[in-house]
This record gives sequence, structure tokens and C-alpha cells, in this order.
Amino acid sequence: MSDSKPKFRVADHLFIDCPGYSHHGLYAGDDRVIHFESTPARKFLGTLKGDEPAICEVSLAEFSGGKQIHVRDYDEDVFSPKETIERALSRLGEKGYLLHENNCEHFVVWCKTGESSSTQVDSAKRVVQTGATGIAVGSAILRSAKVLPVPYKFLAYGAGAAIAVGATTYKLIVEKKSNRARSVS
Repeated sequence: MSDSKPKFRVADHLFIDCPGYSHHGLYAGDDRVIHFESTPARKFLGTLKGDEPAICEVSLAEFSGGKQIHVRDYDEDVFSPKETIERALSRLGEKGYLLHENNCEHFVVWCKTGESSSTQVDSAKRVVQTGATGIAVGSAILRSAKVLPVPYKFLAYGAGAAIAVGATTYKLIVEKKSNRARSVS
């Protein structure tokens, strides 16, 4: 009988894939994970009710929700595993979740490195920049279409929309694939 249960090291940066994003936590040992509470409904509805998400410790099973757990690798550790866990424990109960500057990934990266960053947020910014460029090009085509005869007008409208949507979608796929290849999210 083989034990197929994954083994993680204390202070491993864990993440799971969720629809449209990845969720991050810090392995605290003994099948426990420290993370910013995760579900979109909890973040949105909890905040509306005045019960905003907080940094908490949960079981590995609760963190993963049955999804595959990935480990993010670091070139070198800034803090020892003990120091990393102490940093995480020092923030238990903290609230103030902000998607773009204080999310679950920011928290775990800060625990590991002392720097607060998120590859997902950085990727989203690049996707938005690409999307804005695609929309600008698509809009220029749409404006130009006004002077075209009807059959060509429809082709131009389609091309404009395809460029706007296609550029954004392509960049989103490229960013996600790049992050996965680097095992960062």
C-alpha cells in the first residue's frame, strides 16, 4: 500500500488553480496552511457584511478544496523556514484584503522574501495593457468602417472586434502559460 499523500516542507509556498486565478498559502506543517481566506464570494459578500477576509490557519484539505496543490520554487530562501512561519503567524487575523495590492499571493511572497508582490497582478496589468492596445486598434478600424460600403463595413466591424478581443485573450493565455512554466501561479 503506497501513501499517495503529498509531502510538503514547512514554509513551502503552495498554490491551487481556481477558475481565472490561483490561490496561495504557506505550509505551516502538520497538514496546516496559513492563507488569506479565499473564495470570491467570501471576499465580496464578507466585505459587504462588514466581515472582511482575514489571514487564517486552516487544514491542508480545507485550503485545497480537493484541487491539486502546486509548490512555488524560489531560487534561494531569504528567511529560514522558522522565520517564514513566524512572519506568517505574526499576521494571523489581519484583514485588509485588496486584490491588487494585498492578496493571498502578496501575503505568502512577503512571508518568504520580505517583498510584497504578485505574479498574477503583474500579469493582469500586462493583459490590460495589451487589451487596451487591441481596443485602440479595433476602434480605429471600426471608425474607418463608417466610410466603407456596407459589405466591407461588416468585415471591418468583425475585424475590429476580433482584434480587440483576440489580443486580450491571447495575452491572457500567454501570461498564464508563462507563469505555469515558471511554477509561480
